[in-house]
Amino acid sequence: MHNSTSKLEGGFGYRVHNTTDARLDMQGYTTVKDEDEETRCFNLQVQINKSCKRKSLQRYAPGSFAVLLVPVHENWTAEQIKEGLIASVTGYVVSPPKTTKAEPSEATKETK
Repeated sequence: MHNSTSKLEGGFGYRVHNTTDARLDMQGYTTVKDEDEETRCFNLQVQINKSCKRKSLQRYAPGSFAVLLVPVHENWTAEQIKEGLIASVTGYVVSPPKTTKAEPSEATKETK
């Protein structure tokens, strides 16, 4: 019987997912201290593999480029984890740019 539950939505080992270019690992547990409260978290990291074929990423191998601390006692979905990892790289969730007609710059106006 096939289990359709994502690896990110249940118990998993330390290597969650692996490709030639990168892998998603659980680096263990850590504790986040916030004022009077301590929260135990899974330390999830996306790391570039030494065998990475993408030239744009090879210089970062081996190394982490996305990190997410997920509280152990919270039920995060695979989608929430994916969004959190993307946000850790970019600093925000990426939205497609809106296309607008650009106004000519002052330098362009002066040359006309």
